Amino acid sequence: MYDAIQNFKPNSVKSFLSAHKMLMSGLVDQPGKYRNKGVGIVKGSKVAHLAPSYKNVPGLMNDLFAYLKKDEDLVLIKSCVFHYELEFIHPFLYENGRMGRLWKHLFYFMSILF
Repeated sequence: MYDAIQNFKPNSVKSFLSAHKMLMSGLVDQPGKYRNKGVGIVKGSKVAHLAPSYKNVPGLMNDLFAYLKKDEDLVLIKSCVFHYELEFIHPFLYENGRMGRLWKHLFYFMSILF
């Protein structure tokens, strides 16, 4: 991943999915693909978060990446909004937190350096 990180485009859904595939190949089912069933976060015996329907994930993620491309917010704000929204959408069955942290940092640093 360290060798490939400069090849990722922080505003690209395709790069995002490619990074998930690279990180998760051999570790999870369907690396690099959005989830195909409902998920939620359970704390103890209570549901803490019920993610949006898997049917809505592609559209929500496209909207989120469009925000990164077009919005005039500061880069730091956009990076934080992206991370929060990604965790809310929960686009993958596994490793959403890892991808959120990776992409938040990638977007921020690539935006200020280049």
